Amino acid sequence: EALTEFNSIWYMDTSIVFTKGNLSHVHELITCRNYVVDRPPVKSVEERDLREEQTPIESGWDVEQWKQAVAECRKPGFLMNGFTGHGIYTATAPDVYKYLPTNYTEIKKKKAKMYESGLTLVVKTRDTVEEILKWHVLCALEEDCMAGHYDASMFCFFNDDLYAELPNCHRFDQSVLNILVANTHWYDKHYYASEIVDFFEVKRR
Repeated sequence: EALTEFNSIWYMDTSIVFTKGNLSHVHELITCRNYVVDRPPVKSVEERDLREEQTPIESGWDVEQWKQAVAECRKPGFLMNGFTGHGIYTATAPDVYKYLPTNYTEIKKKKAKMYESGLTLVVKTRDTVEEILKWHVLCALEEDCMAGHYDASMFCFFNDDLYAELPNCHRFDQSVLNILVANTHWYDKHYYASEIVDFFEVKRR
């Protein structure tokens, strides 16, 4: 509804505190669409798996990584920011996939990280509306899609594998949004997350 009035919004939980006033470096990951014409090809699955193994968890603002992301300019208009510490598959009820089919091989990999839904830059672009928001609304209208027909807690307990072990929890709208953005962005957080964490803090009480 907010996007009918504004071209972009920040959707945030009350626990999020911005620590910077200038977020142009985050915004440019999307506004690059206005000037980037020649994008390099998307790397192969094998190359992207290797990149994920060699890339540390985001800390601050990696300028070189950011420059590469701007040159590629493949981030979505629905840009996620805060890594949860685990994968999408391990925190999503299996029944959700009856409504939102996915690639089970890719969704269990390390690069298919889950991000907080409560810290998202949402820009009114065609891909945001047609690939994310439309399907999120349709899922919300089906109780078992959003809820996953699942009795487990929202609180997750993991063993050794944060990405491929059977889920024992479900994150409802966060799970659904992460599936949608992963499905449309090569199951690779390099393409659906800002990978910048120098502009906010999470302060939960």
